[in-house]
Amino acid sequence: MTRILLVVIILAVAALAARPRRGDAAGALRGCPWLAAGLALQVLWVRVVSSAASASPVLPGLAYWAPCLALGLALRFVWLNRRYRGLWVLAAGIGLNLLVMAANGGLMPLTPASLHALGGPHAHVGLALAFSKDALPGNGAIRLALLDDRLVSRVAGLRIAWSLGDLLIVAGCLVTVGEEIWRGIRVAPPSHNQVGVTGKRSGPW
Repeated sequence: MTRILLVVIILAVAALAARPRRGDAAGALRGCPWLAAGLALQVLWVRVVSSAASASPVLPGLAYWAPCLALGLALRFVWLNRRYRGLWVLAAGIGLNLLVMAANGGLMPLTPASLHALGGPHAHVGLALAFSKDALPGNGAIRLALLDDRLVSRVAGLRIAWSLGDLLIVAGCLVTVGEEIWRGIRVAPPSHNQVGVTGKRSGPW
């Protein structure tokens, strides 16, 4: 699910940042470096570190908290742009993911049954899964299990495991983009035949 979330978030932010503001500095996105840092850390974990963590538990304990730190950096971006109602929904999703990940050692827990439903490769209990933010808990018991990656579905031919937090994150991105589209419609520039601020009429007289 991590790659889908990254794509959705990047597309949503790009749509908001690319929209012309007509000189409205207050409407510009704030704190983009925080989001960029969070995305970079998430990509680093998924594409590089998770492979090593899936092979053997030799990484320093703090390394397993990198995905949580990435979400924390994203929350800072959300707070700086809290005027968007959709970002409050996104923040709720991030908060739920942070809660269950923190309760289970820093990574998103995944049960063997969910991994089997995904058709994923065999993984040793207690180790991280390569190219993901997930792990199979070592003691077999998941804390706050209702918030883990347990919703398995097929999207574009791929089996994907979702958490409740993931669904809120995607919904928050979509609502935020919808807010921006509606805002752009409401502040559309006036037509040329309207009376200008100087009081001059647009007619021939």
